[in-house]
Parts: sequence; C-alpha cells; structure tokens
Amino acid sequence: MTRPYKTWLVASGLALCLCATPAFAAEYGKWDLDGDGFITSKEYSDRFDEMNVFGGLDTNKDEALEKSEMQSVLGEKADSFGQRHGEDFFERADKNNNNKLTREEFNNAAFMSYDMDKSASLDQAEFGPVGQDAREGGIYDLES
Repeated sequence: MTRPYKTWLVASGLALCLCATPAFAAEYGKWDLDGDGFITSKEYSDRFDEMNVFGGLDTNKDEALEKSEMQSVLGEKADSFGQRHGEDFFERADKNNNNKLTREEFNNAAFMSYDMDKSASLDQAEFGPVGQDAREGGIYDLES
C-alpha cells in the first residue's frame, strides 16, 4: 500500500468514527432515561414498550406471547433472534413454565441477553447490539 493511500484510509476511518459517535450517543440517550450512563432493566423495558415490541409479537393481543406467535412475526428474523438471544430463549424466559411469556418475562430475558457482565445494567459497550437490533431493519423492527 502506498503511503498517501494509507493516510487517506486512516483519515477516512477516523472521520467515520467521529461522525457516528454523536448518532450513537443520541440513540443511547433515548434509552438511558435518567442520564446516569447506564441502562437499567426498567429503562430498557420502558423503551421496548414505547417501541411496542411485545405488542407487535403478541398477535392475538392476549398479553401472553406464545412461541408460535413469536416465530410467525419474526419470520426470517427468527434466526437472527436465536443467534442474539439463544435458541432456548423462550424456554429460559418462561419462568412459570406455562408455555407463554408475559411482557415482563419477555423484556427481562431480552435485557439479560444483552447484559454480558450481569451487572443489572447496560453500559455503552453492551448497548451496541441493542442499537443494532432496535434500528430500522433490525430484529425488533417488526414492520420490515
């Protein structure tokens, strides 16, 4: 590689990072409602409710999510969902073993999938996958 090309490549990468950082911070701020630098399970659940994730999956609107409903709505995104949250997500989330997930069971299990250090909060590093999944075209964009 020639030196000018390397310089251009490094400068372009740096510019991209600088441009993406404000957008990332703005998105993180939408989830970190109290601005303390961490996203709690409650903040996560509140944002999920604003996005109507559970409601979008609960097709029969009985406030109880069945595995078949989830798979049907996720469609082609089901594989991505399984990779992100684990193929056994539904079984792990179903705390009372009734083969249905409440909003709380679903939100808590999804949150714990992102909380890699099990600190009961998400820092900016752990938020990266949340931002990807919640963006347009992500696994929680149920309209696309």
